Amino acid sequence: MDATPQIQEKDFPVPDQAMIEDIILQWIELMDEEARKYFIIRLVNRFTLPF
Repeated sequence: MDATPQIQEKDFPVPDQAMIEDIILQWIELMDEEARKYFIIRLVNRFTLPF
């Protein structure tokens, strides 16, 4: 028998909108000011421009 622990789907809950937003906000807090500006501009453009 294989001694490797098996990964179950229940070990990785499907993230809901609130979890995703929390992760993104934590990630933004870790960025420096320049990276934060660039990331937010890219994020806004991603959801407002047609491409």
